Amino acid sequence: MIGIIDIGLGNTESVYKLLRKFEYEYQIVQAPNQLADVKKLIFPGVGTFHESSNRLSEKNLRSEILQFIENDGHYLGICLGMQLLARTGYEVEKSNGIGVIDADVIRLSPLEGKPLPHIGWNTVQHEGQGLFSGIEQGSDFYFVHSYHMKLIILTTATTAVNLPPT
Repeated sequence: MIGIIDIGLGNTESVYKLLRKFEYEYQIVQAPNQLADVKKLIFPGVGTFHESSNRLSEKNLRSEILQFIENDGHYLGICLGMQLLARTGYEVEKSNGIGVIDADVIRLSPLEGKPLPHIGWNTVQHEGQGLFSGIEQGSDFYFVHSYHMKLIILTTATTAVNLPPT
């Protein structure tokens, strides 16, 4: 069963529609007990790291998601859903992530004259593994964000967004 984390933020409806289109069975996960039959978990993006962190705590989902991943559950974090895997986020104020990845989520530092949020299509370079298996090298992906996870050894794909290194 595919679970979709719904904490009242994000683009959950887009994920529901996609799974329905391809006739995948799924269930909405809003509480820890709803993870029992889930084999694959999707955490849709959109929202602030701080508010999402608060809602994970309110719903007692943070430790359950961590346990799911540590027990080799398949997890797809879309945008903010990926960023929440980090140890800490600094959007609005310092907030705890799920802590799967020893990294921080920080504000992008745009080059002079480049606005935030960064919005647009970017070419992504990747290793062709995991989620990127079967995706052509140099494919374009759409981005809308002002924050990013600091580059670490686990990086499997990158894109240039006219930003200086942080």
